[in-house]
Amino acid sequence: MNEIFLGRDQQQERFRDVLESLRDSASTSQEHPKIFLLHGFGGMGKTTLLQRLYNISREGEFRNWFNTLWMDWEKEREHYIGLQVDHDAIEPATMLEAIYHKFVKQEEWKDYFQEYSETQSILKVTIEKIKQAEEEQERTNQPVRLDLTKDESDVYRNSDEKLAEALGAGIAQIADKKPLLIFFDTYELVDRIECDRVLRKVMKHRGGQVVWVIAGRSNLADNIWRNEPAKEALIAALADNDPDIVAVAIRALGRLNALEVPQLIRFLNLNQSKDRYVREAAARQLGYMANDPIDIAKVLEAVEPLIEAMRNDYIKPVREAASEAGATMYFATESSDYKGVKLNKNVRQKLQAFLILLGILYPKNKEELEETDPAILMNNLDSSDDINERERIIHKLGKLQAPKAVRPLVDLLQDTNQEPDIRATAAAALGEIGTATANDDPAIQALLNALRDNDSFVRLQAAQALGKLIPPVGIDALYQAIRQDKFSNVRDAAKEALKKYIIDSNRSTSEDRLNAFNYLKLVYPNDAETLLQQPIPDAHVLRKYNPEQQVNFDNMSVGELIDQLNNNNTQINPDECVAIAKALGKHGDSDALEPLINKLKDLEEGDWVARVSVIEALGNLKISMEELEQTQLVQKILVDRWL
Repeated sequence: MNEIFLGRDQQQERFRDVLESLRDSASTSQEHPKIFLLHGFGGMGKTTLLQRLYNISREGEFRNWFNTLWMDWEKEREHYIGLQVDHDAIEPATMLEAIYHKFVKQEEWKDYFQEYSETQSILKVTIEKIKQAEEEQERTNQPVRLDLTKDESDVYRNSDEKLAEALGAGIAQIADKKPLLIFFDTYELVDRIECDRVLRKVMKHRGGQVVWVIAGRSNLADNIWRNEPAKEALIAALADNDPDIVAVAIRALGRLNALEVPQLIRFLNLNQSKDRYVREAAARQLGYMANDPIDIAKVLEAVEPLIEAMRNDYIKPVREAASEAGATMYFATESSDYKGVKLNKNVRQKLQAFLILLGILYPKNKEELEETDPAILMNNLDSSDDINERERIIHKLGKLQAPKAVRPLVDLLQDTNQEPDIRATAAAALGEIGTATANDDPAIQALLNALRDNDSFVRLQAAQALGKLIPPVGIDALYQAIRQDKFSNVRDAAKEALKKYIIDSNRSTSEDRLNAFNYLKLVYPNDAETLLQQPIPDAHVLRKYNPEQQVNFDNMSVGELIDQLNNNNTQINPDECVAIAKALGKHGDSDALEPLINKLKDLEEGDWVARVSVIEALGNLKISMEELEQTQLVQKILVDRWL
């Protein structure tokens, strides 16, 4: 028999003691919540004991002293389709919804849950906006800007937590009038760890005026949340050589609140953690910690590492997770719920500037600078140490198209001691200035060099600037960015810049247009074909243009192709590697397996088009199971490449 049932008289007496303390003293919402757990297997009499405790609170000396709420989760299932699914498929929001409706059935309690109702409404509106944006994007096949308010974005990102907080706020208001006792029966039906975590948030935000009495089959006080051996095993798993195990351990320890911020910073660092899923898990856990008033002060030291991940992690889901975590921290430090939590001014400005660049945050001060004298603006630029102010000045110089600003902006762009945002803004301004920049060879060279910068946003702005200036020397550099940059947004910017060369007949020669079109066709054949459907210069010439391949690899034997592949220098001639790989893929001969694997290792960095062609060729080979096992093609090579 479980320990909790050793003495029911003792359990009833302990319950009476709690009720007396609530009745006779002034408990506050700052105290920890009072929780009774009745657990054991079916038929132990948990429901009977729960009912007895409920009756105690409503009779004799305790009559009319307490508000009470009774919920039998087995009966609640009859009213909610979302509770009729498998245990592990029940969503926390469904559980919260059931509790909310149980409360508002009491007419006198409805007004206490306005915050919950408003949060629900915001979530529904946001989901509808996202749905409409997705439909519009699918209909037009064009990017659609999602216009969400700060509240909408915040609620959507943290919907379960926000609903839990709002529900807890309503419960607290009831308890402030009269102590509240909440009784849950058959809780095992909804006690999956995700639901339990959210319910704990409801409890955590309230306090000593509320008593929770929960009957179920699991001992929630002794589950993984407080199971020290399990926690120690998970902590040990953080050092495992298998990154999948590390990522799972990070997520599990996050639920235990057992992660240290320095650990997560290390896992987020691209140089220390090569696995994309480990870095993404670390970023998401930092965001979850920022939602907690207790953890937020500790987690602020991760802001700068998160900014670095937002800018320069080449895996998009990692950048997105870091951006969400950064936004959570930024908004949390503005909230009145986080009094006394301060973020360093310079760090906050960096985070704010980057969130504005990402479109997550909108600048509060949108007024354009009134000053129009470039000399005064440049003097102000030199004297100011405010990042936001300096960016506004640089933007203004670009808008004024001030020729005298070209050289100072070039100096900023080339100065690696400057903040990356300042350098990126300088690149953008050089593009805005136009002719004066295009006619300045050092300025063009600075933009070409910026395409190889360590910071992704500097590279992005340099590519966009070259697309506005259309210098002849930019075509090859943009093509190299398309082929070798790890960031899709930089590659896309370089692709759009190449299109400008093809479309703009006033500033590009026929030779330039042909060259740019050839590059576009090699990497993005669909974009090239779409472009030909538009009224562009020399369309008839471009449509017929089909450069002859110097060597016809399709007529070669497998042995000859392997020799060609082994002798190919991918850095000098990646297109040749692409052609050879495609020809080997057509043959499908397994003799090409080892040479293609070796070439893939050579291509670990650099030209992604050649890398994709080699991987596709490997997929087309007729390989035996024995060869797959010997080479570990799937387990060690392709999976590692994917990760």
